[in-house]
Amino acid sequence: MINNELRHADYVDKSFEKFMRAVDLECYEQLGMSVNDLYDMDFRAHYESLSITPSWAEWDNTVKFCVEDLKAENGVDW
Repeated sequence: MINNELRHADYVDKSFEKFMRAVDLECYEQLGMSVNDLYDMDFRAHYESLSITPSWAEWDNTVKFCVEDLKAENGVDW
């Protein structure tokens, strides 16, 4: 019998590159711009606030908070 169970489906296998990709996608969705088009900020601090094995909800919230901070740093109010 084949076991198709996803053992780690309840948490994210985190890496800084994945985090930055998620932030970039969220930024593009909200603003139509990449994080590379805006002034830089300390993305690493947001990444390091994640637990060792973050849940999807924790991951999503951290990405969204990071984008909100990025918008505030860049004076984006739309």
